[in-house]
Amino acid sequence: MRDIRGIQAQAGATGSGSGNSEIVSNNIYDMMTDMQDAIRNSDIDKLSAIMHNFQKKTEDIISAESEIGVRTKFLETNLDRLEAENTSLKKMQKDIEGVDDATEITNFLGYQNAWNLVLQFGKNIVPKSLMDYVN
Repeated sequence: MRDIRGIQAQAGATGSGSGNSEIVSNNIYDMMTDMQDAIRNSDIDKLSAIMHNFQKKTEDIISAESEIGVRTKFLETNLDRLEAENTSLKKMQKDIEGVDDATEITNFLGYQNAWNLVLQFGKNIVPKSLMDYVN
């Protein structure tokens, strides 16, 4: 809460009020009520001070909203960049250490069939050769 004379001095207003200092609230509802009272009482100096404070607080809100917008945009940009980098790193990791499951299963079944054929072939050849050797 600020002294009304200080606000008037900042606004360049010249007040002809009495020696008592009034306080201007930062609460918008209090400011509206004070504006209404100032209009009813035709107190232009107080109305001017309240309006100046009201405009300053409005500018502060707009400034804070702009800053939040800038920070939000910064975070969104960084999030997009990090997601793209994460995707790229996962792809690189898969290329380096990963395998394609479908291809490897097909290769494994082919190798397994070849191994079974070799064993089958060996089973048919070895006993005959061994028997020929024993005779």
